[in-house]
Amino acid sequence: MNLQNLPGRSRYLLELVVVFFGVWLGLLAEDYRESRQELMAEQVSLARLVHDLEFDRQDMTGNLQRASDGRAAAAWLLERTDATAVDRDSLAHYLHLLQYVSILIANTSEYTALKSAGRINIIRDTDLRQRLTQLYESYPFVAQVHEMDNSELRGALELIAPYVRFGLPDESGFPLVRVVGSSGDVLSQPGFLLALSQLAGYRGVLEASYGQMLNEIEALRAQAMAQLE
Repeated sequence: MNLQNLPGRSRYLLELVVVFFGVWLGLLAEDYRESRQELMAEQVSLARLVHDLEFDRQDMTGNLQRASDGRAAAAWLLERTDATAVDRDSLAHYLHLLQYVSILIANTSEYTALKSAGRINIIRDTDLRQRLTQLYESYPFVAQVHEMDNSELRGALELIAPYVRFGLPDESGFPLVRVVGSSGDVLSQPGFLLALSQLAGYRGVLEASYGQMLNEIEALRAQAMAQLE
């Protein structure tokens, strides 16, 4: 069509329509480009979150086991405070389990990066985004309980230091524990018994917290993987 052959008014109107559609198509193309970029950025973040959650899953599995063993060890020791004779090897075994503490190392690198940049909303799935926030915002509380547990454990071990030797790790990776006094020397320390009660409580809280967090981590990892295209 030759615009020059159209009447003046019609020609200007048609030119306006052409310009309008040209701009509109340009905006559509720009929106599409930005949408594709956002989608690609989301996919990259989801892949990184899946990696972080897998790291957290492995770490939390070990934390849960150590908290469970430590709580069971504290309970075993408390149940035998009135025993007239406790086998020193058994006592050493449970002291060995008691001394292990969880090391909470949350791999929140991608979540922290998105949050600090104000881009957490790049995760379009609202449920996934909210649950990730709830999970990672719960870490400070667990870390605080962990620190109290560590402090109580150090005090407990100092009280029985004259009667117990905690050696360096052997080749299998487990520290050697040897009771050099009598079992009664260890289990009759009032301060140690009080510390055991505190430790049993802390380990119970940690065991429950780690169990809940592990379940949520596994669910979120599966949910994030389902969002990957």
